[in-house]
Amino acid sequence: MSLATIILAAVFTAFIMIGRSSMRVVNYSVMESQTRRAFEQLAIDARMANAFTATITGGEITSFTLSIPSENLWASPRQVTYGYDTSNSADKKFFCIPDVAAAPTVRLNLITGLKALTILRYRPAVSPATAPVLMPVLLPPATDTSAGIKHLQISVSVARGGARSGNVMETTQVIRSTAFTLRNM
Repeated sequence: MSLATIILAAVFTAFIMIGRSSMRVVNYSVMESQTRRAFEQLAIDARMANAFTATITGGEITSFTLSIPSENLWASPRQVTYGYDTSNSADKKFFCIPDVAAAPTVRLNLITGLKALTILRYRPAVSPATAPVLMPVLLPPATDTSAGIKHLQISVSVARGGARSGNVMETTQVIRSTAFTLRNM
């Protein structure tokens, strides 16, 4: 075996490793940017919402609708729906329908490549130890009522790479949002 062959193999191996590492960095970047934009949009809508309705399927929250007052006080509120699409098991999505009444077919896929999504709802309750301070109480996901919801939190498990991108190992990350306060409720 010649020295040139050994050097060529070493250069080729280094090139492949750098390429794979670069793809993983790109995957992390895409995951972070999608979740950051999705959580920012959800925060804007949650702060303005004056009503919250959850859709529960199989004991889990699969979507929720926020009612956002119109700039025109005489107009009806705008309904914004956020949901979890599991129809394609290889590419689950967190989506938003910005105006259900005006354009129910317009759907924005905010986060793609989800492995799991958890939606947590909190209701204020007075704790005897801290009265009169209101403490947030987590509602079980199967609770049908959405009355009194004041905080909302989303946790996503996102994956990129793996079988979808050839030889690059799957890049996964669990990202939890801050608790969004529904101010107008």
